[in-house]
Amino acid sequence: MAEEDIQFEDGSEGRFGGHKKEELTFELIVLRHLTKITSMSCVEYRGGYWQQKTKMGKDGNSSTEKIYTPDTREQIGNAIDMLYDLLLPIIEQKNLPKDKGKTKRNIDEIYGKINLLRKKCIEKTETKEEDILGTEIEDTMILPAESYKGNDKQVLELYKNMKLKLTREIFQNLMRFVNTEWNWGVTNPLII
Repeated sequence: MAEEDIQFEDGSEGRFGGHKKEELTFELIVLRHLTKITSMSCVEYRGGYWQQKTKMGKDGNSSTEKIYTPDTREQIGNAIDMLYDLLLPIIEQKNLPKDKGKTKRNIDEIYGKINLLRKKCIEKTETKEEDILGTEIEDTMILPAESYKGNDKQVLELYKNMKLKLTREIFQNLMRFVNTEWNWGVTNPLII
């Protein structure tokens, strides 16, 4: 790569708003993350998988490359977890006039269901951490999908699909909170 191909961008120049400067606020950060979550939600949810691609070199020799396609269910789950982390300091304020801690209680209850689901998944599978790593780690750890075979793989898929449903409930609670506390929602929807 030639030196003239290297470009540096000044973050203070408002990368997302063209060349004009814009103020980076907490609300803007949350809105950008919501935009990313919305974009991620518009795809088919599927499990992750490995595939091998063969490339031909200039010398006529071929090489095989192993490429991982991520699990979109886990990606959206991680993005929603991050949104919760961003909003948590605001959600934890007990003196919010309309929420009064209801959102945090609801979300904590859903995370409790996810943890129970994780434990049940581990109990139902024959694949254990010590089988893969040689030592027992923690009885609440879900291993990578390629570690599971046969019926265990079906249990893992069921767990991931149910976890996705619960994670979407977390997202819905967060959106109710944002709409209630910040009034970002549509108050007069357009009727077509």
